[in-house]
Amino acid sequence: MYRISNEIQQSLLSAPPTIVLKPDTPSFTIIYGNPAYLKVTGTNPGDIVGLGLFEAFPENPDDLETGSVQALKNSLIECVLKKSETSLPTQRYDIPVRGTNSFETRYWRAFNNPVIDADGNIKYIIHTTVDITDAFELARKERIATEVAELKTKELHSLFMEAPGAICIVKGADFVFELVNPTYQIIFPGRSLLGKSILEALPEMDGHPLMDILSKVYLKGETFEGKEVLTVLARHEGSEPEDIYWNFIYKPRYNGDGVIDGILVFAYEVTEQVKARKRAEEDVDKFNAILEAMPQISWTITDEGLATFFNKQWYSYTGLDFKQSSGYGWQQVLHRDDLQSALEICQKIRETGIEEDIETRYKQADGNFRWHLTRIRPILKRNGKVDFWIGTSTDIHELKMLQQQKDDFISIASHELKTPITSLKASLQLLGRMKGRLPDNTTVKLVEQSNISIAKVTALIDDLLNASKSNQGQIHLRRAWFRPGELVNNCCHHIREAGEYSIILRGDKELEVYADPDRIEQVLLNFINNAIKYAARSKEIFVDLAKEEQSVKISVTDNGPGVSKDKIPYLFDRYYRADSSGMQYSGLGLGLYICAEIIKKHGGKIGVNSDDGKGSSFWFTIPINPFS
Repeated sequence: MYRISNEIQQSLLSAPPTIVLKPDTPSFTIIYGNPAYLKVTGTNPGDIVGLGLFEAFPENPDDLETGSVQALKNSLIECVLKKSETSLPTQRYDIPVRGTNSFETRYWRAFNNPVIDADGNIKYIIHTTVDITDAFELARKERIATEVAELKTKELHSLFMEAPGAICIVKGADFVFELVNPTYQIIFPGRSLLGKSILEALPEMDGHPLMDILSKVYLKGETFEGKEVLTVLARHEGSEPEDIYWNFIYKPRYNGDGVIDGILVFAYEVTEQVKARKRAEEDVDKFNAILEAMPQISWTITDEGLATFFNKQWYSYTGLDFKQSSGYGWQQVLHRDDLQSALEICQKIRETGIEEDIETRYKQADGNFRWHLTRIRPILKRNGKVDFWIGTSTDIHELKMLQQQKDDFISIASHELKTPITSLKASLQLLGRMKGRLPDNTTVKLVEQSNISIAKVTALIDDLLNASKSNQGQIHLRRAWFRPGELVNNCCHHIREAGEYSIILRGDKELEVYADPDRIEQVLLNFINNAIKYAARSKEIFVDLAKEEQSVKISVTDNGPGVSKDKIPYLFDRYYRADSSGMQYSGLGLGLYICAEIIKKHGGKIGVNSDDGKGSSFWFTIPINPFS
């Protein structure tokens, strides 16, 4: 029977965790466990004494791949065979938690010392263990932390080297370039930076305020951000220094002890952007100087109509300051009766790009209004989109007053002329009915020619009178429900009867509108007569009727030579007379202008679609019921 002496037991009481084993391979029965061993394993002598070592402490079934049990067996067997001390390196050997099916992870180092009797046989084995779990875990965590730190350093280095921005790291109080990424180096393609201090690599920086800033960041640990900072540096060794502008951040770098050991520099060269902005500012200054030198009122607005600049003529005329005028403040200067129409024309110009003049009344500082002719033109960006609009306003008050006097004269003269001409026309009509009883053909021809001439004079007077009324806003509408299809058939009857031209009506002939039939007939006849006048070879004239949402669209189309694009914007201007192929036509150039005023009075739109050699289509739209 295996026993150990009290002397040995006493020696083991204060020893590290130790058990005494029989040399009965492969069981290695436990015959004693000292207090330290019982404590670390959480057992009592009765729990383990008499049991084989691997029975008392079975291997964790979740960790069979560690091979710790087999290593321990091999070490004990070697001790028995060689009758000498053996040891194990650090091993993971999980200890069962008594009363549960779980295990506690532990790490150990073990030593096996055989006790030999007088005959040279092994009496028992003293198995001493050292629990190094805490030290092992600490070392493992430190190793992992070191590996993670090294990995992060490598990843950060890789990130810096691949970053699109210019990055460098300078270390120490001398600011030696420790890292320079390719983007940073490209800025100085002909200079050696890495491993040199800033002043050694870039001596031009000596005395630059940035060196003091670097020192403050290094000493105080405060991040610094710079915007458009100028440095004068040579990009190549020995080349001429040049202006280089930077946006950058200086950020302190700390070592493992929390001490600043360097500075991270994140930089972007913005030289071209700064130079472009400075050129743009110079251009703006020149542009503003030109506007200031103009005798007319001038200003700029955004595409949304917000004013951003006025020249000194504006302030002198209106008595307002920039704060009062900017944004939409400029609208207070326009006469309230002109504001809405001016805004509509501006919107039309922005949408179509077609230039159009605007006549409005501007209030002076003394409260009086004067007429101005306003023109606005777009200033485009490089991509072709509108950057802003520039406008000029020219004082035309005296000219407008002369125009008013002329219109008043024309109105008076038209009325005064119309009375005797009406009487003369009546007399000629009476002679016309009597021409069968007149003595000779010469008299008859004179009567007929007189009737033709008086008709032309009457038409000219009517045009003048209508133009004058339109200019004074005196065109009055007598609205009624009617069918435009019937109106076309009635007003074109005399043309069809002549047999030279065909008036072809197309579209919805049952459409009804609430408008002034006499004025709409006047517009239709003007369109048709123009088609006959300017497209004489087009023997078919088409009149199309169509409903478009809450409006009716009426178009008069011919197959004549068309209207050139450069003339289209002016067709509806007052006194504009178009010619075709050098041919001259009679008239005052008021017909289409009057038509446009009539349609405008109806709340509609008017226009023309035409290409050279492909005919023309004059059209207008009016609301079906403007009061619905």
